[in-house]
Amino acid sequence: MSTEVGGLRLQGRPMRVSHFFMGIDIARFMPVDQFVVRMQSLVGIVKQTAPAKGFEEVLVAGEPEWRAEAERLRDGIPLDAGVWQHLCAAAESLGVAAPVI
Repeated sequence: MSTEVGGLRLQGRPMRVSHFFMGIDIARFMPVDQFVVRMQSLVGIVKQTAPAKGFEEVLVAGEPEWRAEAERLRDGIPLDAGVWQHLCAAAESLGVAAPVI
């Protein structure tokens, strides 16, 4: 895997991956507050790592999504003109007033 795997930010390489999700009840292994402290420490270590060439910082899993969520809560969800036109047409066909932007 490693460098042979592509992804959203690695253009020109096939993804060649699949997904697996597992839920773990941390409390069955250790006290949750202890786990939280350990994870905060791990995130701190990862964030102190020098970023790869061409990047300004090291991000942890979920960080780009949390930033996007905060931006969208603050500024709204960006839509291109074509999508907005389709939504307005659908609203009109249903007799619903489209919001004024």
